[in-house]
Formats: sequence, C-alpha cells, structure tokens
Amino acid sequence: MRMTRVIALALVASLSLSACGDSNPQAEKMAAVLKAAQKAYYKGDYVTAAHAFQALAQLGDVRAEFFLGELYLSGNGVPQDYAQALKWSHEAAEQGSTDAQFTLGRMYELGLGVPQDYVQAHIWYNLSSSSGDEQATRKRDLMATKMSTSQTDEALRREKEWLEAHRR
Repeated sequence: MRMTRVIALALVASLSLSACGDSNPQAEKMAAVLKAAQKAYYKGDYVTAAHAFQALAQLGDVRAEFFLGELYLSGNGVPQDYAQALKWSHEAAEQGSTDAQFTLGRMYELGLGVPQDYVQAHIWYNLSSSSGDEQATRKRDLMATKMSTSQTDEALRREKEWLEAHRR
C-alpha cells in the first residue's frame, strides 16, 4: 500500500511539473495518475486515492472530481465534509458526469450538507437517468410521488434551462 502511495504521489508531482509542456504526454500522465488513483480507491487505500484525485480534480478532470466528491461524502481517506462533497460533485455534474448528477440527487433528497429539496433531487436524478441509469430513473420517479404537480413542473422547467445552458 505504501508503494502505491509513493507511485501515485510521484505521478502527481510529475504532472504538476509538466503542466506547461506538450499536452499529449501530459494527458498520458494524467491517465496514469487516474488509473493508479482508481486502483488505490478500489483496494481501499483511500488516502492515496484522495491525494491523486485532489491533484487531478484541481486540473479539471471530471472523473477525479466525481471520486473526490464521493470520498468527502463518505469520509474515506479525508474528513467527511459535505461542503467539499457538494463542491466536487457539482463540478463533475456540470461537466456532464451522470454519476455525479446521481450523487447530487441523493444529497438533495436526503439533505446531506444542503437543505432537503425534492425539486433539486428530481432535477439531478432526471439528468442522471438520461444516460439510461435505471436506479436514477427509479429515484426520480420516487421523488415525483413526494412532490406536487407544481413542484414537478418546476423541476422539469429548471432541468430544461440547465440542458439549454450546457449544450455543447
């Protein structure tokens, strides 16, 4: 586990030093750091994963942002911090991560670090379900049973605005 941490930190350091260099080698280094971080994450070495994901997230890597948000949400490898979980999940969701959109739906549904808000939960679950995620579809439908017609209409209106603002 210690060797994985050393390798991940060395890759992160080389990323920082090469940020101004040729973009193709940088992309390869970022991919290597991400792969090492994910390997550490799935092995339960959350501290190593958190360090690598943090470096990549600060460079705008959507997958690292998602994983970092999950670490802060669970308190694995970092102190549990709902504000940081919200920040990183939102960063990833804004870039189109359907996993992060699902996480935001869950945070708003349960009131984790945010006021409980079924309209927001519905919006994020619906965005996530657009990728075919059946769990997100079920959660969105559950939210709809807890909402008034006007709340559901508001969620759909705001989701449409979000989609128009994020057209690529």
